[in-house]
Amino acid sequence: MKKLVFLPLLLAACVTLSAFPVTEGGRPLAEIVVGSDAPVPVANAAKELQLWVGKISGAQLPIVEVGGGLSKQIILSCSPAILAQFPADATALQGNDGFAVRQKGNQLYILGTRPHGIVNAVFRVLFKSSDIIWAFPDEENGTFFTPNPNLSLAVVGLDIPKMTQRGWQLGAAKPNEFMWTVRQANNWTSHSASGVNPLNDEWDMIKECLGGHNLNSVFISEKKYYATRPDFFPLINGERVKPSSKTHRTQLCFTNRDMIAAFKQEFDAQVVRHPTASIYRVMIEDNHDQCQCEACQADITLPDGSVLTAKEPNFYSTRFFLFLNEIAEHTKANHPGKDLLCFAYFFTETPPAIKVDPIIRVQFCPIFKNSKYPITAPQNQVTLDKFNAWLDNTKNLTWREYYGLVFDFPRPVDAIAAADFRYCLEHGVKRHFSEMENYNVERKQRTYGRGPVSWDCNAMYFWVMANLQWDPYQDVKAMRREFLNRVFKDAAPDLEQYFALIEEKWLAGPTKSTWSTPAKAQWFEVTLNDKATVDALEGHLRQAEQKVRGPKAQDLLRRIRISFDLYKNRGRVQTMTIPRCEGEPPFDPDFAAAPWTNALTITEFYLKDDNKPYTDHPLLLKYLHDGENIYVGFKSTNPGIVKKINPKYRHGQLEALQLYFEVTPDKAATPDQGPYNATAISLTGGLEIPNYTSPLPMTRKVKETPDGWSLWVKIAIRDTGIDPAAKKIRGLYSFRFWTGKSELQWYDGFAGPKDAIYHVPICFADIILE
Repeated sequence: MKKLVFLPLLLAACVTLSAFPVTEGGRPLAEIVVGSDAPVPVANAAKELQLWVGKISGAQLPIVEVGGGLSKQIILSCSPAILAQFPADATALQGNDGFAVRQKGNQLYILGTRPHGIVNAVFRVLFKSSDIIWAFPDEENGTFFTPNPNLSLAVVGLDIPKMTQRGWQLGAAKPNEFMWTVRQANNWTSHSASGVNPLNDEWDMIKECLGGHNLNSVFISEKKYYATRPDFFPLINGERVKPSSKTHRTQLCFTNRDMIAAFKQEFDAQVVRHPTASIYRVMIEDNHDQCQCEACQADITLPDGSVLTAKEPNFYSTRFFLFLNEIAEHTKANHPGKDLLCFAYFFTETPPAIKVDPIIRVQFCPIFKNSKYPITAPQNQVTLDKFNAWLDNTKNLTWREYYGLVFDFPRPVDAIAAADFRYCLEHGVKRHFSEMENYNVERKQRTYGRGPVSWDCNAMYFWVMANLQWDPYQDVKAMRREFLNRVFKDAAPDLEQYFALIEEKWLAGPTKSTWSTPAKAQWFEVTLNDKATVDALEGHLRQAEQKVRGPKAQDLLRRIRISFDLYKNRGRVQTMTIPRCEGEPPFDPDFAAAPWTNALTITEFYLKDDNKPYTDHPLLLKYLHDGENIYVGFKSTNPGIVKKINPKYRHGQLEALQLYFEVTPDKAATPDQGPYNATAISLTGGLEIPNYTSPLPMTRKVKETPDGWSLWVKIAIRDTGIDPAAKKIRGLYSFRFWTGKSELQWYDGFAGPKDAIYHVPICFADIILE
């Protein structure tokens, strides 16, 4: 096997740069000069430089306002007077948060035209001058470096980021999360969205204002307006809906002239409340619901005279941006210099049929994108078409992704992000941020797999992505190698092979990967029924464990192994063999008469997240077939459940059986899932839920019983695209139920076969037809 060479290559870039000695034998050779009028972020950057030089070398560099106490000075400045000594750099740095590092005799100048440029410079210079790495958001345990009493700083010259906004919506951006982001030379965090945290000023971060989905929470609130003006809120099924009656609140009645006038007043009040902000967020609520009043549903006459009807895919987007464009006109007239910001998300992911006002910044949110592929791949054609359509409408765009949302599976989306960033840059989009897993949550809930257990698996990928934003044309594999070498040293080659094998198998798998794809589904693409791969991965980990040194690296490696051990031998759903019957079996609500007595009978269901038995109430599921059709009988013994259903709620106090089948691509409900395709049906107490109703033809009967409800289903095998003569199909089942936490909550509990992953066809069971 070809051996990998790490450390010499890693430090080669540093060796070729000029070096400015700052410590010798653990003693300071230089002082850090920050003028008395230096902005707070520059002073904070000086403290960070002092902190990390001290940790690496053992030397405490003095921070002074005027140099001269030591023979060498490190001058941190964005002063025009000092920049004038470097006119070419001053010109190049205008309008960005890049930096220049130049040496003149015994003075090292760290320069920027913006305070955040100095902040970026300090961390990038430290990185290029040593083997330090801020690997994850834990300053004590997540920072790795080799002590060096004789430290020199690299004279890196001019360095300008290619992306002007670089950031992560990393949890609540608590200090450790915030500083991890800053130390990767990023300039946007969760605090940027709200614009009110002092950390934004202390580190010169991008400052927006008013947070996320906010139509109800910031502007037109239920508390202030609903009692007297319910018409400000959407009309749905004949009723003006209260935001509090919905899990994700409501949109507004965007054509109501009085509502628009009130909105403008509320907007003015926010400008008064946040006078220093330059970007004000007006964000749709997190749902697809639309006002059904006559005015909101009326045809829209476009500027060219054509007419847009409610049947068109961009109708509701157009309706929203007609409203927002009016708010933009009000903003320009009354608050010149202020910008608006909104989502291209859900119904606004499709651009409107009108031009968006130039002061409106649009965050494009590709929530349905397949993260296995860049936006340019055929698998993401729908998303690409929408993004390109937005590019035709406005260049005032932000690429707002979900790269950092992943369960406890090492998902190699850094290479995908690099390709997406490059596409954005090549089309004039230079702003990005992505959601990222919250680091500051308890580790005890491993079965859910969010938060720090995701970081255990993905620290390398998160670090690479955070640093790629500076220059998306960097070599992703080289960046990964640099991370592994700085953290794991001699064990790095083994871990590189471990992650590379996972990547190879994952990319070859058929399952679509999104922000919500379960870890099990992604691990199973790597390990399911593949002992050779499991053994190879085990071998790489054992080799790494023998070589790794240092308690911090050893602990991270231990945590990396946990998820692998948790999933490596799971996912093998038992084969289901369905007995044959002659003719169509009757709908007996108890399924106790022949031929149901000979059916495949299932009474044990296991909860999705923890594999514990479902014990709330008895469930009975039976399967039969007659050679041409599959028959399903299902009984839920839950007295009174049907009467609990509230038809006002699309989701709520419901139960449902879902059946999944592998179908041929032409029969698939969601063809973008690849060569495996799933179809599900849901029926509850006689109600069909439109969001989950299957396009698969079927005959169904539902009956309320004194002790619950029963369901009878007939499905023609040929309608799946599978020839019945094959005597084999693939599929799965699940029972969905209301958890009872809130009457407004979705019925979000799942129970089914042990270890099963629903909606993920690779995990389906073989179904043998006797």
